[in-house]
Amino acid sequence: PGILTCKRKSVRHPCPTQDTTMSRFVAASVLAACVLLTLWLSAPVSADTPANCLYDQIQGEWTFHLGPDGNSKSINCTTADMSKTTAYTVTLAFPNLATDKEGNQGTWTMVYNQGFEVNIGGRKFFAFSEWSEDGKVVTSYCDRTKNGWYHDRLNSDGKEYDAGNWGCYFGQKGAKVEPRKEYVGKTLSELHGDTVFKPATQEVEEINRSQNMWHAHD
Repeated sequence: PGILTCKRKSVRHPCPTQDTTMSRFVAASVLAACVLLTLWLSAPVSADTPANCLYDQIQGEWTFHLGPDGNSKSINCTTADMSKTTAYTVTLAFPNLATDKEGNQGTWTMVYNQGFEVNIGGRKFFAFSEWSEDGKVVTSYCDRTKNGWYHDRLNSDGKEYDAGNWGCYFGQKGAKVEPRKEYVGKTLSELHGDTVFKPATQEVEEINRSQNMWHAHD
């Protein structure tokens, strides 16, 4: 018990424990979150946010309000008109399972404590959690998001990545989450100025050369 026998004779390895499996999952999630936060978007947005939302505050049922798709990745969702949207409900469960009412299953991940990404139904969604700043007091609203981006994840044959067909959306969680108020030492403008995300083509290429478990995209 507790031993796996390899196909090669007399070679035996202990089975990974539940703690070991969870540690690997956490490590992989942290790595993916760091990469996603750095590389996910090439459209100009603030390089960092003061939102501080925890896993259990994001986990649960969400309604994504989707604006029209058919746009390029240069679409500016920050200022997009979201007066006409279509509702899409998705449930985010432990540890990273996403399901919708059509029976689709996918995955989701926190992007540090600032937002979350969902991959389901051939589409990818990402949005930062909502927050407000009053001087040096920041309030995080973890039951809703700012305007985010969604796009096709697979092409028409369902096999390859397709970065086209972009649209904007915002999310609202079904269960209310109490706002989190925190004091920060400096305002965002003092910390970051006009810093924006920029394409990280070289970093993406280095990541893909260093491993073959998954493929990063700029």
